[in-house]
Amino acid sequence: MVKKKRTKVTREQKERITLASLEPKSDVNELARKYKLACSTLIKWRRQHTQKQEEEARLQPGSSFVEVKVDQPEKVCTLKKVDLTFTNHRCSVEGNLNSSQLLKLVELLEGAC
Repeated sequence: MVKKKRTKVTREQKERITLASLEPKSDVNELARKYKLACSTLIKWRRQHTQKQEEEARLQPGSSFVEVKVDQPEKVCTLKKVDLTFTNHRCSVEGNLNSSQLLKLVELLEGAC
């Protein structure tokens, strides 16, 4: 069995490759081959990048509201449980809740904040 040499990647290269892999229509397998990386490594980098972005967003003041946009309002999905956490409020709803009801709930809670 031949042991592969590790590909040395700088922090800047890692960031550039990770961002390229997050582009729409990017192929993780193709990028991994191009940069001589294991596919699992690139997937791990993507997960770490996403977690870091989410953590940074949570730490920013005033970032507790996320805009919800429904692209196809004619499709109505039913949610069984919804947990919403705002700066000063936490709301948990169990039962059948469709997307328009969820939007009304978010608007109501946003007004209370």
